[in-house]
Amino acid sequence: LTFDRENEFDSDYLYVSGMNVDMIARVNKTDPTKQDLFKFPKIFHQDAQPQNDPQDSAWAQPHTLRFANVKSEALKGKLWVGLEEQGIIVKLDMIKLLKKYKKKLDLNIPVDLCAKTDYKSILDCRIKAKTVPFPINTRPHGFCFDAKCEYIWFTGKLTNTVSRIKVDGGDDTVQHFALPTLGAIPIYLALGPDNNVWGTCVSNSIIFRVTTGKYPVVHEMSISDAAKDRRPIAIKPDPRGLPFMWFTNEAGHSVCRLDTNAFEKEISEGTDVTGKCSCSVACKFLFRGSSFVHKVITEFPIPKVNHNMKVAGLAIRKDGAIWVQSYMDPI
Repeated sequence: LTFDRENEFDSDYLYVSGMNVDMIARVNKTDPTKQDLFKFPKIFHQDAQPQNDPQDSAWAQPHTLRFANVKSEALKGKLWVGLEEQGIIVKLDMIKLLKKYKKKLDLNIPVDLCAKTDYKSILDCRIKAKTVPFPINTRPHGFCFDAKCEYIWFTGKLTNTVSRIKVDGGDDTVQHFALPTLGAIPIYLALGPDNNVWGTCVSNSIIFRVTTGKYPVVHEMSISDAAKDRRPIAIKPDPRGLPFMWFTNEAGHSVCRLDTNAFEKEISEGTDVTGKCSCSVACKFLFRGSSFVHKVITEFPIPKVNHNMKVAGLAIRKDGAIWVQSYMDPI
């Protein structure tokens, strides 16, 4: 779910992704019954290997969607949408689309988008190598912009990577960086107050940070102990400009505050370093140990009304008030 905070486009509406139905919805804030639907086409790159059965309804699987994070008339109304199944991020010009399909929308008719004319750009997020027969779909799940809105950073949920690609595309601008821990399953990303990108890994209870300079460096930290599986999910910066990142623990049913200054201090001093990572030249150290975690993270438990509740979504108001979303695990 998103809206154009910086450029105040379409301020009465929210934009919501429908991953399982290949649609995004434009929903009125005050009257949610007023909705406009935009459906993505069933297209693939010629060299892609779709994972879904051809009879499945979801071929594109739109997930994360974002408007630009900087104020710019040129970026007003531009919406980037990650299509997991196709391994791409597309840019939509919602100002032009709303004008183009006004008659259909006025009649409450869902719009079938055309890739050739309605996609203003297509960013290929796949991993390409001469040693593989076809590009590997990273399945771009969460993504965010850097501080200047020059790059999009995205998680490779399938490939255990964090990657960046130029917002305006260009020739082979995508770069992939392996996470130190295998099978971590990176999920969400957010730009931090230090202008670095912070992310969550749902499989191995890991938080990671990647620097955003010319030569990015990945650091990661386990937030679990011997008895608990945390499963961090959503992650957001503190909106008051304080040096904190906030994230939810799905399994621990808590929200946590990470001190970015303390994280940097521990890295600089080399505390609790278990060894250098050998999987990628971009990875520096793998951090573990409860002493390090407690210096960096403060946990706030969220009361449960049922034993099988799990916490997922996270939103923070400008005054610092935190809202979380919990759900019932049927298992």
